[in-house]
Amino acid sequence: MVFCLGFYIPMIYSVDKAAGNYAIETRSGINRKKIFISKFLFIQLLLLIIVSVGIGSFSLFNLLFNQFSINILLLAKYIFILIISASPIIVFYQFTAIKYNYTGTLLLAVVFVLSAILMGTTGLGGNLWKILPWIWPVRLFFEFTSPLRDSSFMLEYNQINEITYILIKSFLFSIFLLTIQSIWFEKWEGSSSLEE
Repeated sequence: MVFCLGFYIPMIYSVDKAAGNYAIETRSGINRKKIFISKFLFIQLLLLIIVSVGIGSFSLFNLLFNQFSINILLLAKYIFILIISASPIIVFYQFTAIKYNYTGTLLLAVVFVLSAILMGTTGLGGNLWKILPWIWPVRLFFEFTSPLRDSSFMLEYNQINEITYILIKSFLFSIFLLTIQSIWFEKWEGSSSLEE
């Protein structure tokens, strides 16, 4: 998911770039902060739809062929965790897509994916994963959802506290990044055709 976002977010912004180097965003009468935040919300909505369709189809096929019941409420919680924990990554990719186009976003995505795999699925880095937001979705899913196969699986109290802490931190950090990036986008004069 971390790499896919790094691939699809520049695709969303490439339409505006091809239509005149973001001329519509920079010269329209609409507040640029609203444009930036609305694109963020649009990407969040797309992510929600994609993840819901993916998990829903997987659950349906699993139910049809394995007769294994899956708790829908638990899946909804996992989707919520994924959407909230991926929010800072979306803002990082939005900025990089606007400023550096595909090249910068894909390079950033590669760095994010490699570090998320190394620190999110192993013990490398110790507690360093708690301050790197692109590792949060991978770590939360790897550490807290891997026992999904066990029907008697219950999260311990300290795990619930840690999930809640990471989700609150992710939400607040996303708001902070959105504020800073929307202020930058409002003052940005657009890219020239020679900037690449």
